[in-house]
Amino acid sequence: SLRSKDLLGIEGLTPDEIEVAKLAGQLYLKFKQLPQAHPADLGEMAHHVHAIGRIVFARAAIRAHPEHWTFK
Repeated sequence: SLRSKDLLGIEGLTPDEIEVAKLAGQLYLKFKQLPQAHPADLGEMAHHVHAIGRIVFARAAIRAHPEHWTFK
C-alpha cells in the first residue's frame, strides 16, 4: 500500500490531494471495523474508496495534460 511519503514523489499531486486520498483509505479501515450488516458492504465500500482515489489521482493527469480535457 502507498504511504503519504511514497505519494509525495508523484509529480503533480498536491499535499491536499494526498490528504484526501489518505482520508478515503482511513474511511475504509474504520468502516471495516463495524459489524457486518450485509455481505456485500465491505466490497461496495472498497469500490467507492477506489473511485475516490481515481478521481483524486486524475486531477494530476488533468493538470499535466490540459490539452486532452475540456470541461464546460
